[in-house]
Amino acid sequence: MVPKTFIFFAVSCVSAVASANNLFSGLDTVLTQGNGNYIIQLNQTICIKHFVPRFIDNAFDIFSHTLGADKIEKRSNRIVRRDTDLDQVHVFDAYDIGGSFKGITVQFEDLHIVRSLLTSFNSEILKIIPDMDVEFDLPTNKKSELLKRYYLRQVKNHKSERAGNFDFDHYEHDENCPYAHDKRAKTTTTKKASCTAGSLGKKKSDGYWGYCCSSQSDCRNKCVSGKCNGPAKPKTTTTKKAATTKKTTTKKTTNTKATKTTTANSPAPTNDSTCLPGSFGNSLGNGFNGYCCDTQADCLDNCVSGKCNGPENEDTPSTTSTANSFATTTKQVAESTTTALPTPVNTASYAKQTGAEWNLVRVSQRSLDLKKPYIYDSDAASDIYVYVLDDGMNIGHKDFGGRAKWGFSAYKDISKLGEGHGTHVAGIIGGNTYGVAKKVNIVAVQVLNEEGNGAISSLLAGLQWAANDAKKHKGKAIINMSLGLRTGGGSSSTYKAFNEVISSVVNSGIPLFAAAGNWASDTCDVLPAGNKDVFAVAATDNTDTMAWYSGYGKCVDIFAPGSDILSTYITSSSSTTTLSGTSMASPHVAGVAALLMGSMENPTSVEVYDKVKSIATSNVVKDAIKNTPNTFLFNGQQLTEKI
Repeated sequence: MVPKTFIFFAVSCVSAVASANNLFSGLDTVLTQGNGNYIIQLNQTICIKHFVPRFIDNAFDIFSHTLGADKIEKRSNRIVRRDTDLDQVHVFDAYDIGGSFKGITVQFEDLHIVRSLLTSFNSEILKIIPDMDVEFDLPTNKKSELLKRYYLRQVKNHKSERAGNFDFDHYEHDENCPYAHDKRAKTTTTKKASCTAGSLGKKKSDGYWGYCCSSQSDCRNKCVSGKCNGPAKPKTTTTKKAATTKKTTTKKTTNTKATKTTTANSPAPTNDSTCLPGSFGNSLGNGFNGYCCDTQADCLDNCVSGKCNGPENEDTPSTTSTANSFATTTKQVAESTTTALPTPVNTASYAKQTGAEWNLVRVSQRSLDLKKPYIYDSDAASDIYVYVLDDGMNIGHKDFGGRAKWGFSAYKDISKLGEGHGTHVAGIIGGNTYGVAKKVNIVAVQVLNEEGNGAISSLLAGLQWAANDAKKHKGKAIINMSLGLRTGGGSSSTYKAFNEVISSVVNSGIPLFAAAGNWASDTCDVLPAGNKDVFAVAATDNTDTMAWYSGYGKCVDIFAPGSDILSTYITSSSSTTTLSGTSMASPHVAGVAALLMGSMENPTSVEVYDKVKSIATSNVVKDAIKNTPNTFLFNGQQLTEKI
């Protein structure tokens, strides 16, 4: 957002220690800064779940000498006073992002113990950085004739309590932690002895039906109770199938209606005479090809006309050549539907939204003509997930159509709505009326409290949660951060650590789109936009002119609409408001990326960035400041000349 609605972060200069050898150099100064919490960056080889109990044990021993062991007690990842129940030491955040950044955030009530505590871990701790409060500010727009705020609310004076992301009992061992392998080995020994040995340690394609497994990765399909429940191992011999009529269905990848193929002049046999008894009432894994079925739940694959049409059990002998009959059926269906299937070049199904907001119309055009409709791929992005790291979200807004879900909050007992900024951003990404990608899935990640305040640790916690959750959607996840931290060109250890986390997230395969900043200054001095691995977005108005407030410079990647953008809001399930800023420009690009990623096979972040750039329109932005790439967002639609 901009000066009538822009993001302002104030962070004091901080210092941290860069290596174990000088961990204590300047420590006294470090401990006088920040908000009382400290981000401790750990060696990458450290196992966090193993480290934290040792850290707490050492802290307890130190406190015991000063307060007495009877005055304090350990509670998992905390030490509390018995008389006041107040935390003395609390490890509330843990970070393991992309395997390249590990750390914890710790609250110390008494800083006198820190030096003694660090002495025990000086070979395991890389840096200690004071956590800093940041502010999400919404001042008036001084260039507006109406000197008003877009969102007026009295700011409360209390400090919201952080909700840590570290729960020791449920925290999984790091992937490179040796204790994780010990756990896996223990689990493997408890598996049932009825499975066939041989799949463990092999490639996924080697884990066939009946083989032992420890996890999903050991099997070709599912790992169920220590046994691979995947497709049967291919047969090397087949028997000739009798000339009978069989009703077969094949699903098309375009989700069109199944097509039936039958042999001419030969009636199909009834299910009662052809299916094998035994699948009813059994679990999903027991319904195999040829068995009777009542519903989909009775079969491993499809229940077709009362008969399971899934992979066959290796233990059940087959009297027909499943592979040959399937290949023939597939070919017949393909031949009968070839003309109905789109070619690879024209796989999109484009739709027109008449009367759309100017910003949507503009990103589906090569040249400015706001009287035209918004053209977009109506089938795209339904399998894409965009994580909106912001101040909250009105996930029940009607324009989201049920596609917005709550993910994570870095704070306790606060409104999930925030100040409305996150809801507005999400609407631009994927609202039915106001959004670029109208089928995308939106996930709310609250890193700022309801007053617009946050901390470096809350940003890191949000990034950690999003990175973990995105593992379920590999190659299908995006992060949007319409917020910024103005560094003023500084290179403190705090900024370096934040930069390192951002890069770790992006390099793990999650493209990150961010606002270029609203100070009319060099975007290279803004985080996360100034990070070399982030896709930074500057703003234009409805005349294709660079917005007066927009960040600029070589760190900008693209321009998108940002001024006077109408989108979803928080006052009701159908409310809207108009806001301006690079905060509004960034979600346009995140939406376009979502439209494009559906047709990309497990792309890297760089491949997504390159795709967005490759279809962008060049040299249409007016008054673009020198050294700022003059490229404007385009959503890739192919019907421009036909509308």
